[in-house]
Amino acid sequence: MTLGFIVLTVSFVVLLIVDVPVALALVIPAMLAAIVMGFDPLAVLSQFKNGVTNQSLLAIFTFVALGVFTAETGVAAQLIRFSDTIVGHIKGGLGIALVVASTFYGALTGSVTGTVAAIGGIGIEGMTQKGYPRAFSAGLAAVSGILGSLIPPSIGVIVYGVVNGTSIMGGFMALLGPGILMSVLLCIATYIISRRRGFGGHERVSFSVMGVEFIKVLPALIIPVGVLVGIYLGVTSATEAGILGVFASVVIGLICYKLKIKSLANTIINSCLLTSIIMFVTCGSFALGYILTYTGALKAITQALLAISDGLVGALIMINLFLLVMGCFIEMTALVILLSPIVSAVLTNYGMDPLHVMSIFIFNCLIGFITPPVGTALFTASAISREELAPIVKEALPYYLVAAVCIVLIVLFPDISIFIPRVMGLA
Repeated sequence: MTLGFIVLTVSFVVLLIVDVPVALALVIPAMLAAIVMGFDPLAVLSQFKNGVTNQSLLAIFTFVALGVFTAETGVAAQLIRFSDTIVGHIKGGLGIALVVASTFYGALTGSVTGTVAAIGGIGIEGMTQKGYPRAFSAGLAAVSGILGSLIPPSIGVIVYGVVNGTSIMGGFMALLGPGILMSVLLCIATYIISRRRGFGGHERVSFSVMGVEFIKVLPALIIPVGVLVGIYLGVTSATEAGILGVFASVVIGLICYKLKIKSLANTIINSCLLTSIIMFVTCGSFALGYILTYTGALKAITQALLAISDGLVGALIMINLFLLVMGCFIEMTALVILLSPIVSAVLTNYGMDPLHVMSIFIFNCLIGFITPPVGTALFTASAISREELAPIVKEALPYYLVAAVCIVLIVLFPDISIFIPRVMGLA
């Protein structure tokens, strides 16, 4: 058992260092450990079926597709225009508009990188034309992308709910408070930075112009409301709600926006490709998790954390730091499958609400999207802005402090996470 765990750990670290794709870096160590421990490595591969055949995980495809379809319709551009009419006159207004648009777009997709690509692809160019440094615009777009998976629906919550038996709808609502908090803090930080660096805003627009832009974006905003209401009322499952959302996005896109019938095939293909990447990592995580359970490593880690943590405060500090470090190297889906059972067991043992635990866990994982060396949101922003990664990270540094403040507030004040689910009868 010990030898198998050593082989598992060393091979996993080495594969990450040499930049092997995360999914393979999860599967290969699991198979090597199986061989060392003397049982059929094919038993490890058989664990893939846990991800492929789980009906709840089908919701991942539906929400990925929902984001892809809405991106194709031009909704992202409309959200930027609408947000700009509301806050564009404030110092740094276009930057604040990018944050607000990312917040709205988060309701249309559960993906961080999808939000960065859709909103950043338009917002970065617009901000650059108005005199904002391109690296600053890209850094803000990357950090704002976190809102794509904080504002429900969230792919991370779906996976977390499947792994830990937590209510998916309850999880969605538990992230809504942190999502709104993060959005507000990002807007405040952008305003302060803009005042200090002299980023201005345009003249205030009339209420009639605001009304016109709101009417244009309203059809798109109806989609997430219908999805969440369907789940909340028990009329649909998360998967069924996502399917209805995709159908609605196609109909609304064809009628109200610029979605073309000839582009539907490519949109479906892109949805499948993005889903396959997420599911490959998910299935690989199930395989690695099987070996960790077999070796007793998960149980040992849980017992060790309980033994060395000095009460709840010590456990929270240690777990948050641990997740932040791991998020620099491992993709969120893998972290959820591998570590959330441990974290949940430790923190609920101290009496914490499961939805509060989930909120803390998911938020920490999302910070990994903006921290090198993995930092997929940073790389996405770099690709669409054609800017080097180093200056983007430098410009994003103040926003790391915002994320740190946000996670501290979420930890200290549980109601930020559980007030909305409690009011809705989900907690």
